[in-house]
Amino acid sequence: MTLGIGATIAVDWAYQSNWKGIKDKTDWIGNKIDNGIDTAKDKLVEGVKKKREIQEYATNKVSNIVNNTVKSVKKEVAKEAEHVVGQAIEKAKDSINPMRWQW
Repeated sequence: MTLGIGATIAVDWAYQSNWKGIKDKTDWIGNKIDNGIDTAKDKLVEGVKKKREIQEYATNKVSNIVNNTVKSVKKEVAKEAEHVVGQAIEKAKDSINPMRWQW
């Protein structure tokens, strides 16, 4: 235990007095590590933002495709309904006036 305390005191003294530039070197390494962590964090945040942009773009694209498809289907259904209703009216006329007499 005494040896551990002695080593701790020696290392602290070496750092505080900057013996053989140990404080400068340790601080330089610490700054590099901090910069690396900051860069990694920035890249991660940038990646998350990019992912959200891509998801939003894809959602908008799919939404537009679905909306356009629904509009197209509605138009086709309306045309078909118009045709079917027209045929029904013609058949109703035929059943009322089967010989097609002009009145």
